[in-house]
This record gives sequence, structure tokens and C-alpha cells, in this order.
Amino acid sequence: MGRLSWKDESRADWGHSTGDPMSREQIALGAQLRIADATELMAKNFISLQADRDYQVRRKLDLEKDNSRMARSIRALRGTITRMKRRYA
Repeated sequence: MGRLSWKDESRADWGHSTGDPMSREQIALGAQLRIADATELMAKNFISLQADRDYQVRRKLDLEKDNSRMARSIRALRGTITRMKRRYA
């Protein structure tokens, strides 16, 4: 088989080799590349979580505005009902 990339080679089981042996520096570089990939994946997940949080905060504010508007409407309608009861009583 052909030679693996440094990243893949750094994962290899060192009981046997699939190609030319790699130097310690190359193995270390492969490990660093894997760490960098994992860090990028964590950052991607974190950004996704931040976007979800921002959406939830905006949604909460919108629902609070709707709730406040509906509460005012209910109070106004109750006042109208009370006035109508007094007028026709």
C-alpha cells in the first residue's frame, strides 16, 4: 500500500508498519494535526451552541412581548365587558 498521511500515520498501530518508518517529528506533526482537527470541530460545535442560544434568547423576548400585548388586550376587554354590564344593568 501507499504511504499514509502524517495525520493517519500518527494513529497507526506501531506493532507493524504499512510503509517506510516515519520519524518522531513526523509522528508528532501528525498528532498535532489531529489535535488541530479536534479543536476545529469543538469550535464548530461551540459556534452552533451560541447560535442556538441567541435564537432562544430572541424567541423568549418575542414571546414576552406577545404575552404582554395579550395581557393588555385581556384587561381592555374585561373593562369593556364591565362597562357594558353597567350600561345594560
